[in-house]
Amino acid sequence: MPIPKYRFSNIVEIIKKYGCNLWLEVSNIDEDIFEDELLRKISSFAPYISTIYLSDKNKAWKSRIMPGDWILKLPTFLKKVKMNKYSRYFSVRFDIWKADLVDADKVQLLLKKTVAYFDEHYTDVDVND
Repeated sequence: MPIPKYRFSNIVEIIKKYGCNLWLEVSNIDEDIFEDELLRKISSFAPYISTIYLSDKNKAWKSRIMPGDWILKLPTFLKKVKMNKYSRYFSVRFDIWKADLVDADKVQLLLKKTVAYFDEHYTDVDVND
């Protein structure tokens, strides 16, 4: 379901009505909607998210960039998700060039960097601050 086409209160209603869950790819959300709607209303639909695909986007709206490298307020998002006791799946989704895929050391470095970002902004975050 392409989130920018719907209001968040409607998404919750649709999910409840059909008994389904939402997978959420944050880099596919318009930046203004991400900041104004998603961050503000996360508590209303966090219980209905089955998977969060974590990635960033750049100023040219290119999505699926490594988390933390560009413009989305991912640390704020991750903290709010944790505050709402989200306990389901996270998946990192970013584009890798074919030339990078053949270099196992580079892939390992990218994955380590991503895990470190996730640990810093989600796993190790104290939501009681």
